[in-house]
Amino acid sequence: MQKDFSKINVLVVDDMATAREYISKQLRDIGVINISTASSIVDAFKKINDRIHLIICDYYLGDGRNGKDFIEELRKEEKIPDSVVCVMVTAEARFASVIGTAENGIDGYFLKPWNPEDFREKIQKMIEKKEILTPIYTAIAKENFETAFQICNRYLSNKERYGHLEFPLRKLRADTLVSMGLFLSAIDEYDCILKKDTIPWAFHGKAKCFIKVSRYEEAEKILISLIEKFPHYMACYDDLAELYESQE
Repeated sequence: MQKDFSKINVLVVDDMATAREYISKQLRDIGVINISTASSIVDAFKKINDRIHLIICDYYLGDGRNGKDFIEELRKEEKIPDSVVCVMVTAEARFASVIGTAENGIDGYFLKPWNPEDFREKIQKMIEKKEILTPIYTAIAKENFETAFQICNRYLSNKERYGHLEFPLRKLRADTLVSMGLFLSAIDEYDCILKKDTIPWAFHGKAKCFIKVSRYEEAEKILISLIEKFPHYMACYDDLAELYESQE
């Protein structure tokens, strides 16, 4: 069933006017009415508000910063709720690989050039995923971690309905365990994920938990391995620097 996009608010961020118009046209073609555009990160920050549902941002913005950093800053500083869908646009597969596997607050990406016929389906799937997970995001935002944990458990037990969201649900369950200070249990959760797939953000989460429980050598090994395989996974550099500083 096709979703009605007429009531969602979208922000398109790209330094190229032709790209902004191209993406805006594709949004209008699927029924989006409320579209704002920004040509830079500075301009985009001015247009962030609590009515935005979807952000589509180019990776290269031509002002010394990139779209990934912009989205990560929005998430870190809580300028947007977790329910907002953030999509990255890039022409380079190597950046798409990082965007698709790293824990960076980005919900998906479009690799240029993409098939316009797939645009609606991909946007719809990302929005529907966010809608399902919103009760968990809301509980976490209110620091009701036990509630968030219970919702994760309930969803994970219903494989028929939520089986396609197993990894994001397990990640959210691990996040709540970390928030509750249950780092060893969170490590077990990441291990369950890694038994099924070698997902970089699960390794990263595990490394951060190892740091919290002073298992520095294990954390260092994971972080160095991630940096070697994904040199643009910048959060790993920050965590490795923090690890070394803690040992001085």
